[in-house]
Amino acid sequence: KADLFISIHINATTRNSPNGFSVHILGQSSNKNRDLFAYNMDVCKRENSVMMLEEDFTPSEAKVLDLTLSNDMDKVMQLSQKISLFCAEASVDERRSQILSLTIEEMAGNIVRFGYTKQGVHNIDIRIMIFPDRIIFRVRDDGQEFNPLQCDTEDERSLGIGMIRKLAKEIRYSRAIGMNNLTVII
Repeated sequence: KADLFISIHINATTRNSPNGFSVHILGQSSNKNRDLFAYNMDVCKRENSVMMLEEDFTPSEAKVLDLTLSNDMDKVMQLSQKISLFCAEASVDERRSQILSLTIEEMAGNIVRFGYTKQGVHNIDIRIMIFPDRIIFRVRDDGQEFNPLQCDTEDERSLGIGMIRKLAKEIRYSRAIGMNNLTVII
């Protein structure tokens, strides 16, 4: 497990002899710099997201919703409303909208309740893609390593995961760069 992540970016130039360098440091911020930290985190995620996305995560025919929420149960409880509104705008039927909302809320709630042992603000990234024939969503977090495909669904903390396994057409999990990445197709 690494404590340091190095990302090398190469910028294009029209000059024959480019020179110079830049260093970007991203770390925890004080309350005073919280907006700057949030902006820097968004840039970092956007630039490095290609490493964490599968080939089918950028199709032009999908309707896409990207959400980032902190590890706060109040934020998790607000997810259903945002997802339901997005589904209504994308003409998703009520049943699939409810399944999607319930599934994502359950996964995000588990991450907040059980995923973080260290205090502080952590982010949970959610991407939803709606296609005519399927819905794909990805949940990515920096909590403790947890593969929902390997958990005991008889444990009361895992009852929701058992339900999700039954509702989903496909579930994939990977752990990379200290991040849990769960992709679900419903």
